[in-house]
Amino acid sequence: SDPISPFVKLLRDRHSVRDFDDEHPVTLAELARFLDTAARVLSEWKSDANLAGSPELTYSTRPYPSAASAYELELYLAVSNCEGLARGLYHYDAGRHALVAIGVSAQQLQALSAAAEFAMDASGPPQVLITVSARFGRISWKYSSIAYSLILKDVGSLIQTFYLAATDMGLGGCAIGTGNIDLFAKMTGLEFHVEGPVGQFALGRGKPVAPR
Repeated sequence: SDPISPFVKLLRDRHSVRDFDDEHPVTLAELARFLDTAARVLSEWKSDANLAGSPELTYSTRPYPSAASAYELELYLAVSNCEGLARGLYHYDAGRHALVAIGVSAQQLQALSAAAEFAMDASGPPQVLITVSARFGRISWKYSSIAYSLILKDVGSLIQTFYLAATDMGLGGCAIGTGNIDLFAKMTGLEFHVEGPVGQFALGRGKPVAPR
């Protein structure tokens, strides 16, 4: 049979990793590379504000697809164990490729990580928990009744991009299907109807798997 391509191998190697090696955590350099690979803004342009009923918006190109290039999704990283980066909550500024610290309590951070650990049925919290939120207005002004369904499609595209980036780097990741809307609002100070969580992804260095 024909040899499989590196991309096909990457697709087949992708799997969920729920348990992480906390003696050898993901490093800040690896986290930076992961975000650069999967989510960084590659280019930007302004919309034409002269169109009737159209606000001026900034559109962008990123490594994953998004309905109408609106890129309404934002990333918030709850860091529990990352070499070179302090524990805490960070917003990823995709345009500047920078992490911006958000002041939260240790109890809130622990509650967020514990909920993810429970949802994954894991042996410990994720080293980095990425909460994906949506700025609803960026897409609802144009798509109204189908906006939320488009947001969820975008989340699916982003999660697969996360999986492939992590697998390519030898890291582990796991999509999480639940989230605490109220806790996210308290930690970020954002009102849910303006920006709310729509997905989560656990990231870290997977525990070594014992040979069978």
